[in-house]
Amino acid sequence: MAGFLDLTHPLNNSIPVAPILPGVKFDPVMSLADGKPNVLMCTMPSHCGTHVDAPRHFIADGMTIDDVPLDWLVGPACAIDFDLAERQEITAAMLDGAGGHVRRGDRLLVRTGFTTRYWQPSYVEHPYFTEDAAGWMIDRGIRLLGIDMLTPDKPHSLRDSGFNFPVHHILLGNDVIIVENLRFDNPLPERFDVSILPLPIHEGDGAPARAFAHVG
Repeated sequence: MAGFLDLTHPLNNSIPVAPILPGVKFDPVMSLADGKPNVLMCTMPSHCGTHVDAPRHFIADGMTIDDVPLDWLVGPACAIDFDLAERQEITAAMLDGAGGHVRRGDRLLVRTGFTTRYWQPSYVEHPYFTEDAAGWMIDRGIRLLGIDMLTPDKPHSLRDSGFNFPVHHILLGNDVIIVENLRFDNPLPERFDVSILPLPIHEGDGAPARAFAHVG
């Protein structure tokens, strides 16, 4: 059936954030009860909830979020479905075996099954992509990677003291945009169109986004 599938988690004070980041806070600063319009004050990192990583997130001279072309964020997409365990690797071989329908220039959405854990403590023990998986995406000409996890890199519990976010560096260093914390409540067809709409924060390294799929 034709229509839209919302791929966005709502923002509130309870959303999970990466362990290295501060939390999110929404507080009313005016209200109808006081004879004024309802207004919230929002305090949050640029990388929280469903959001987009611009190259500037890890690349010193990389593109900022307000300069990412809209046609990188909107257009033909494909989905790869996995059912993964906590801290499980996603390798190039796995992507190759499941990604025969992937086309050059696609926006690739990878479903790991972790949407259902978004509000659970185990969400931080997500699967992760290996460096060769990131290389596979570069070789296949992927325009954007979208995931239902906090990050495509290793979860915090597996990082050593010298951890340097290799998957972020590989993808963003090749101008492959990353979208984290997508919400996959419904099955996606192998091919569809997607819109990822981040806030255009001036010289921003990333921004919260509204994301949805056009299906049918």
